[in-house]
Amino acid sequence: MTPLARISLLFAILGLSTSSIVTGCGGANQADTGEPQTPTSTPSSVTSISPTAVLAGAPALPLTVLGTGFQPSSVVQVNGASVPTQYVSATQLTAGVPAASLSSGASLSITVLTGTTSTGSAGSPITLEVDNPAPIISGLAPNGFVAGTSPGALSVAGSGFITGTVIQVNGSSRTTTYLSGTQVSVALTAADIASAGNLALTAVNPPPGGGTSAAATLPILNPAPGTIVVFPNAFVTGGATVSVDVQGTNFVAGSIARVNGSPRATSVAYPTVLSFQLTAADQASPGQLTVEVFNPAPGGGTSAPVRITITSATPILSIVNPAQLTVGSSDSQIQIRGAGLAWGETVQWNGADLKTGFTYSDPP
Repeated sequence: MTPLARISLLFAILGLSTSSIVTGCGGANQADTGEPQTPTSTPSSVTSISPTAVLAGAPALPLTVLGTGFQPSSVVQVNGASVPTQYVSATQLTAGVPAASLSSGASLSITVLTGTTSTGSAGSPITLEVDNPAPIISGLAPNGFVAGTSPGALSVAGSGFITGTVIQVNGSSRTTTYLSGTQVSVALTAADIASAGNLALTAVNPPPGGGTSAAATLPILNPAPGTIVVFPNAFVTGGATVSVDVQGTNFVAGSIARVNGSPRATSVAYPTVLSFQLTAADQASPGQLTVEVFNPAPGGGTSAPVRITITSATPILSIVNPAQLTVGSSDSQIQIRGAGLAWGETVQWNGADLKTGFTYSDPP
């Protein structure tokens, strides 16, 4: 009996048809009809991940991926790049997201590649959100500027700074240089420090995450006035209210001239020139008046004082220059020095008033 006959007899005893034997011997990919068949498999899908968000700058992250249809050959991909993957089960994978992918804020797509089929080929993928931190300002250096000086770089210390951090001054962005997660540098403008006051500085990190820090205050200070000179600096008693000029440095819009410590109406023309009103009461009696210039806070201060003389003494001439003139000379200017000279006095030539200008009274 042939081998085929023996097998046929055995299957006949078991109640199986010989057609089943033939089909089976014909190959696993053939049906009863003899046509080739394509194996079927359930496609993988991602349903969730854990964690779903992480702060930018975090170290390498172990990521749990849950879904269906996973195989030992399945690989997790982050933004299309394969990462080390451990197969746990048909419904769970563990992947290692590298720190380089977490360096700054982003929304990272998470997909699973099985063979040549990716879970991201249809529909929107699951995403891992990398959140920028919320910035904090803890210090400023220098901690203030003098109004009207040249602006310089301001160092800002704190935490949560990233390459995209921007420092804002009173709500307007300024050029910002990232130095580290705890320090940035910002370039202030001339307009920022043109006048005294307080600037509100905030640090802003862009989304995802991010946010705006609490404001830090940077004072812009008035300078202290420098050495001053007053003109005229001598008056005759009983004079009416008169304007006195003051020359110096570091005058500001709020500078005030004080006479014997009392403020007087003051007008600032330039940072080097102002004028004030010397009242009739100031000139009522002979003596010495103290004049100083005060700059208000923030910063500011008071100048060294100078004196104005109020005199009732009869003038005494000591020097006339030139001492002689040639007959027929053209109009000439004569300088006179002496004691008791003051603004408002008039020089006479043979009893006739000459046009007179007061220059200065030497301190007594």
